[in-house]
This record gives sequence, structure tokens and C-alpha cells, in this order.
Amino acid sequence: MTKIDIRTEDGICPSYVYRPSGSGPWPAVLVFMDGVGIRPAMLEVGERLATHGLESPHLLAPKMKSKVYVTGAIEDATFSDVMKDRLEGALTEAGVDHTIETYPAKHGWVFRDLPVYDAAASERHWKAMVALFDGTLIRSST
Repeated sequence: MTKIDIRTEDGICPSYVYRPSGSGPWPAVLVFMDGVGIRPAMLEVGERLATHGLESPHLLAPKMKSKVYVTGAIEDATFSDVMKDRLEGALTEAGVDHTIETYPAKHGWVFRDLPVYDAAASERHWKAMVALFDGTLIRSST
């Protein structure tokens, strides 16, 4: 892991870069921080992805060129069915290859350091995300 600072209009954004072992080039994966903040469980996501070997979003859908995978929790007031439907419609209308899933869990279920952590749902989420990467990202053979 390498810590880097990205300068933004709003100030410095501390960021972390994880790379798989071996020589690249490697595909890039961006993990956006959740509301709880940067902490060991959040950084583990980047490390786990590297070890594997790899504004409002609905308004940006026409500019998206990548495959999109979005997960939410059934018990999450910040990702209501109305918001999910709006995002689904925008991505579909823009022709974006996407999957949106809602897990039977509470908001924050993925991170092991939160009281709402759900090991089974987290592992299901992990497997779905890695399958997306394995089927989409190009790996270097060097």
C-alpha cells in the first residue's frame, strides 16, 4: 500500500494505492469511502482486491463507459427504492452495462468493524464483485 494525497477543489483527499504483486500493467479499481470514514476495514477492501490480482450517479450515466455494479441494503434510508429505480432507469436509458442488487441486510453490512456486519451477505457481495472483475477486466500475462 502507498498513501498518496490527491488535491481537489475542496482540499486534500488522502488516498491509498494497492497493487498486485508481479509486473503490470494492472486494471484500475476505485473504491469510494463510505460515510464512516477511512479505517482499517475500509483499507482491507483495497488490499483484498489487489491480492486477487486486479455528484449524483444517475446524472452521470450518459458519460459512463464502464460496466457498473451497485449494491444496496434493504434497510438503507439513503438508497430508497425510488433512488434505485431512478438509477436503474438512467443507466438503462444510457445503455450502460450494469447490475443493481439489493441485499437483505442493513446499510454498512460489508465492513466487519460495523455492528451491522453480515458475514454471509458480505461474502456474497465479494463473490459477485470479483466475478464482475474477472469477467470484465483484462489481466496482463506478464
